[in-house]
Amino acid sequence: NKHYGEDESSNWRVIPLQAFDLLEHARGTDGPMQCMLAFGFAMQDAETVICSNCPRLRMVSFPYSVRRDAQTVTFSFHPSIFDLMEEEWASIGLPHFAKELHCTDELDAASFDRLLQTAIGSLKVCRTPETDGDGLWAVFSMQRGQWISGSNMDVAVSRSLH
Repeated sequence: NKHYGEDESSNWRVIPLQAFDLLEHARGTDGPMQCMLAFGFAMQDAETVICSNCPRLRMVSFPYSVRRDAQTVTFSFHPSIFDLMEEEWASIGLPHFAKELHCTDELDAASFDRLLQTAIGSLKVCRTPETDGDGLWAVFSMQRGQWISGSNMDVAVSRSLH
């Protein structure tokens, strides 16, 4: 995402992770950066994802920096970040969602595409949300074949993610 103003929603683009050069990105940024690790979608209601030019995401943010003279760079996530995401998924009734994600990684392309079409096909899209932040958020459960949502008010215990 490139930041051009208060509302970044028109500035998103998708590229394959293999094509993302973190070192080049870091060198083109002056100062510390923020990694936004998304783990859910903001919802208007249990069936409607909020999408104004791009989806609104539930994410955990943490700072990182890269030395100017670095020759390589690798994201290294502190285990507490994954603990936080697992607590959040458990709060909406998916205590083993990380295992679901690992199973999804093992799917062949055709099986993944069928699952993707099921997930997308079962969603409505809200382009003008009625709520600004205290609504719902959701993830698609591959095992259940449906979107599972929970309240933004039911957040996991806050902790330092540095």
